[in-house]
Amino acid sequence: MIRHAFLFGLVGLGLLAGCAKDRIPRVEAVPAEEIAAEDARNLKTDGHFFLSGVLTEDGLAELRGRGVETVLDLRESRQIPEGYPETVRRLGLAYVSAPLRSNGMNATEAEAALAELDRARDWPVLVQCGSGNRVGALYGLYHAKQAKLTVEEALDLARKAGMRDKDLQADVETLLRDTPEEQQD
Repeated sequence: MIRHAFLFGLVGLGLLAGCAKDRIPRVEAVPAEEIAAEDARNLKTDGHFFLSGVLTEDGLAELRGRGVETVLDLRESRQIPEGYPETVRRLGLAYVSAPLRSNGMNATEAEAALAELDRARDWPVLVQCGSGNRVGALYGLYHAKQAKLTVEEALDLARKAGMRDKDLQADVETLLRDTPEEQQD
C-alpha cells in the first residue's frame, strides 16, 4: 500500500512542465565568486532548484536575492539549529521541513518529501540538508518521473546532485526499481 502511494506521488508531480522526456537536467555547482563557499555548502543549481547542504544567513539572503521563495529542509529536527526556521522566515522565505534520514530512505519518507516539493510552486526553490546527500537522493527520485529517466540515469543524476551514502543509494535504487514500467513511460 505504501509503495503504491509513493508511486502515485511520483506520477502526480508536475512541477517541471517544460522538461522533455529525453532530457536529463544539468546540475552545476554555483561558482564560489557568486556565493561564498562558507555561506553555502555544496551549492548546485539546475535553474529551477538550488540544491545545497547547510546555508548561513548570508547564503540564504543571497538566494532570496536570486528569487528563491521557499526553503525545503530535509534535515531531521535534531539536526536543525535552534532558531534556524525563524531566521529563514525573517529573511522573507517560506520554511518547510520534510525530514529524511541521511543514511536511508523508505517509501513513506520519500513520498512525504516529494509531496512537500510538489507544494513548493514558487520557483526557484532551495532544497537543503546537512551536506547535500539527501537532497541528491530526493532530486534523483523527483526527476526519475519528471524527465522519464532510467534507473541508472536517475541514480547518476542523484549522485551528481550530491547523494553519496551507499545505504541511501541502495534505498533510492530499490524505490526506483519498484516503480512499474507503465509509470516510467
